Amino acid sequence: MSGVLLRRVSVQLEEVAEMDERVFRISKSFRSSLIGATILGIVMIAAAGGMVASAWTQDLNQRQRAVIFWLGLLFSMLVVAAVLWCLYTLKQIKYKVVVGVAGIERIPESAPAVSVAWSDIVAVEARGRANRLRLYGAGNRFLMEMDWQLDGADKLEELIHQKVYRDRLVHEQIKHFSVWKGANKSGFLPPIGFACFSLLSGMQGAYIPSAFFAAMTVGALVLWGNLIQEVTIMPEGLQLRTLLKLRSLSWPEISGIDMSTVKDERAGGSGRAFRIVKVLLKNGKPIQMPPVQGGNLLLFDALTYSCKANQG
Repeated sequence: MSGVLLRRVSVQLEEVAEMDERVFRISKSFRSSLIGATILGIVMIAAAGGMVASAWTQDLNQRQRAVIFWLGLLFSMLVVAAVLWCLYTLKQIKYKVVVGVAGIERIPESAPAVSVAWSDIVAVEARGRANRLRLYGAGNRFLMEMDWQLDGADKLEELIHQKVYRDRLVHEQIKHFSVWKGANKSGFLPPIGFACFSLLSGMQGAYIPSAFFAAMTVGALVLWGNLIQEVTIMPEGLQLRTLLKLRSLSWPEISGIDMSTVKDERAGGSGRAFRIVKVLLKNGKPIQMPPVQGGNLLLFDALTYSCKANQG
């Protein structure tokens, strides 16, 4: 009798575990966009070949024909590279991600599945440029990665964040955030551009435009220097460090923490969900936080917890 009861309990537990599983697959729109791009590339290669062939029937000299041939060849090579990338990507995205109670599993169609227990994951990295989410273990050991083109990738990130950070109360312990690598480097490009225009204008004797671009250079440098580099949570408030200054905000000045989500829902788009965290002030405009290492979800949780804890 007890054996039957134990079997029933184990079956019920397995059913509950299956009910708690969430499955994520690559979106159909992204697959369709890759297939469409591949077909378009093949058509473009055929069209380029046809144009080169028709040029040979025209009354052209040898040099003109050579120019048309090499331009057509270069164009075709670029399109072939794009087609090969599409085909490679189509092969790589043939997998699904299963999130369960014990861990997360990546199951490709033609390769062994990779399973990782929640206890083995210590960090989550959102790789913006590569449009991927990476999981790391102890010692910065790479464990698994998944694409943002998964249907419901924002929900997947929240589930992983829940298991890796929120359930372990990590947000209560982290007090320092650095800006995501490379996030502010592009801010140096406008000053360089304006400085080049100012120099070129001065060399040509156009001193008024040169002075204008010089002023734009200074303004762009000031804007870049005021971008937030680090966020530090302290008992008395927040410290926001930029290249030019250190700004302190006391908790009585802060009315709350807000987070909004902007998602790329274009057909064939990245599917990326961008979390925008803002510190709301009682007097003044909200301060938008930059993308930080560890993710803006973790930043939002840490700021919200500290704000509530220090404001009573």
